[in-house]
Amino acid sequence: MRSLVNRVLKIATGDGNKFSALVDAGRAEDAERLALNHVENNNKRTFYLRKLLELYSQTARHAQVVELFGKYGSDKSLATYPLQVILATALVETGAHERARSVLLPLILEHNFVVPLQLYRRLPSGPTTVDVAVAAFTRSRRSSVTKASQASHLVDIAIAANEVDRAYYMMMEILRWIGEGQFTSAPKAKTYMKASAGNAALVDLFDLLMPTAPFFLISGTLLGVIREGKLLGMDKDIDLGVMGHAQRDEIKSLIAGSPKFTEVFVPSVDLIKIKHKNNVNIDLFFHHRQGGTVWHGSHLHAWDNAVWWSEGSSPFSKVQFAGREFLIPSDPDKYLTENYGDWRTPQSDYDASLEAPNRRVRNRVLARLHWQKLLVKYYLGGEFNLLSKTFFHYEKEFGSDAFLQEASRLLLLRNVEDRSAQSQGGGAVLEMQARR
Repeated sequence: MRSLVNRVLKIATGDGNKFSALVDAGRAEDAERLALNHVENNNKRTFYLRKLLELYSQTARHAQVVELFGKYGSDKSLATYPLQVILATALVETGAHERARSVLLPLILEHNFVVPLQLYRRLPSGPTTVDVAVAAFTRSRRSSVTKASQASHLVDIAIAANEVDRAYYMMMEILRWIGEGQFTSAPKAKTYMKASAGNAALVDLFDLLMPTAPFFLISGTLLGVIREGKLLGMDKDIDLGVMGHAQRDEIKSLIAGSPKFTEVFVPSVDLIKIKHKNNVNIDLFFHHRQGGTVWHGSHLHAWDNAVWWSEGSSPFSKVQFAGREFLIPSDPDKYLTENYGDWRTPQSDYDASLEAPNRRVRNRVLARLHWQKLLVKYYLGGEFNLLSKTFFHYEKEFGSDAFLQEASRLLLLRNVEDRSAQSQGGGAVLEMQARR
């Protein structure tokens, strides 16, 4: 083992540094030639195969990933989890679905990570493919805590296969795993978007899209810019709008060709999810006018606004922000009031899918499953205010069904017990865990 470590360190201080320096200098083609030369001459092949695969993956050159695995797949070093994920991603992206499935199922069974589940969700799905994914997941060595945290992806896999009953069953299984697990539901540190990172992502997207596909600020992003002159400190993403679907393919093409952005899979034609290279998430909603209403949303919910501009006038005005001139609704007060009510008063722990005055459910079956996942998410994250709100809105919308009754028993009771124990000191928490 020590000799292997020493060899890797030696490589890293030699040509490995040269490879990285070439990539950092924007000379990726030179770096690629360097690596291919080493690989073809069997000179430090393992190291440079990994470097090439990482480079191809980062630059979305998925066909080259598949080609390298086809040529050097017998190299045992390619069997590591990170490189198998790179292969699975490339197979999904190139449409080699059955081969991707054969790679992903062992990863789901043998490892505790969530990415293989997310990739599996993107494959064509039916009852049998759901069965094998559920079997691999439940037979894995994941703890009850990990299963409860990750099984929502199995719910999504079942939904994609139109196996709604299986999806509801998996939600009940999540509650069972919560009942078996050693949870404390203590509040976890929340991760919010840094203003500087949000500004950088917004400016980069402006420069990429605005010349050909103009967008405008909406929701929390608009609220922060109008009320506070900055992005909200408690925002987790950026919200933007585009009028109509006409430029959807062009937008997706621009994103795919940009080194600064990647598209994140979402099962909706009315929404594109984007991630900036600094990890800021962006939701780009397509807005549709129907009579006197403009709506935007996903496959689950929609948010309705009255047409906010007068006939013959522009729907948009402009605001200076972060060194750019962004489009905003021409009547931002009307738009924000319909979305938030009293938008001038800051609110914490706000969920637009639950609380927005103009929110409506587009698909009750899928929305019910989504809100069930929210209950689990907020419980596991220790977000007690949002957990309470979700219980309230769920019962108001769907009634007290079997899931809500079991969730109330497990999540609300535990929440009260755990918070009481935390106030008595750590010893009480440990004693409570021991009783479970």
